[in-house]
Amino acid sequence: MIKENWDVLVRRDDFGVTDVREATNLTLEPGEVRLSVERFGVTSNNVTYAYLGEAAGYWDAFPAPAGWGRVPAWGFATVEASRNPDYAEGTRVFGLVPMFTRFTVAPESAYGGFSDSAPHRRTMHPFYRQYRIVGPGDALDGMRTVFRSVYRTSLLLADVVSEKAAELGAHVTALITSASSKTALGLAHALSGRDRVTTHGLTSAGNLAFVRGTGLYEAVTTYDTVGDAGMASPVVLTDFAGRGFVVSAVHERFGDDLAPSQAVGGTHTEAFEAAARATGLPGPAPTRVFGPALEAERIERVGAAAYAAAVDEAEGEFVAAARHWLRVDDQSGSEVVVRVLAEAFSGRLDADVVQVLHPNGL
Repeated sequence: MIKENWDVLVRRDDFGVTDVREATNLTLEPGEVRLSVERFGVTSNNVTYAYLGEAAGYWDAFPAPAGWGRVPAWGFATVEASRNPDYAEGTRVFGLVPMFTRFTVAPESAYGGFSDSAPHRRTMHPFYRQYRIVGPGDALDGMRTVFRSVYRTSLLLADVVSEKAAELGAHVTALITSASSKTALGLAHALSGRDRVTTHGLTSAGNLAFVRGTGLYEAVTTYDTVGDAGMASPVVLTDFAGRGFVVSAVHERFGDDLAPSQAVGGTHTEAFEAAARATGLPGPAPTRVFGPALEAERIERVGAAAYAAAVDEAEGEFVAAARHWLRVDDQSGSEVVVRVLAEAFSGRLDADVVQVLHPNGL
């Protein structure tokens, strides 16, 4: 018997307003499975999902009452009840989950697990509907909760940088903004040791010591020094922050020595207009990059099995290393979810902490 079943909602027009409600309607239809959420991570990606909830369809992942939204997160869940003969109780998966104690999916077989075929999710990219079947948890699952989804993007972005270096036939500087963000850290790690690439991170003064302490970047400077920072050209910019003044400063500084840059997500409210404002500046206009599309192209090229094996190996190396400079903060309870989510929206998440929340208790 389910003793507690709660749901955290945010106002779509004001992310500072949240509500915790008792969840209902857990009756399963034939073919459905109920998943109990074990844990999920909170990062700047959740902020991006909320800001792009309407435009990119992220609110469709877990429909909410009118005017409200359920912010998607990545995490682990376990089959708690099943009316689908292919997925038994106790099956453990990783995928997109709501900030919610439990939820229902309609599994449809897919490589490595299943895809949620529920009507409200059919318009979403397959990347956001897939659930990978995984084994029992271990000591690294806190790190995996946050990095299993973002490190895939990090690897793909690293390949883009390497391919640009090869196309140019030159050694490039990979300039990475929001260098303390989880995807940026993964990108720097994925680029380490690659031919013809030097990594340079841009971060805030408050995060400078942390980013340098990871040892992932060959150079790290603050945003306000970008106009004076010494970097070898050509420069390939990967912009995670979306700060218009940084994009402008980089274009003014490097002009035609700037290779086509990639804008990914964004941690500030103006992020989603930064690329548009940058057009007309010296050098090529930034290109918005969509990680799931890059992944689909790579799978088409190398095959799902080879791609999954490569990601698993690289991710394993990264999460093992990340333990030395990141601390996992495991917490539980609806009030904690509300507080940590508010910290994410206000940009107050500590760079050196991995926030992992357990809605059903530790």
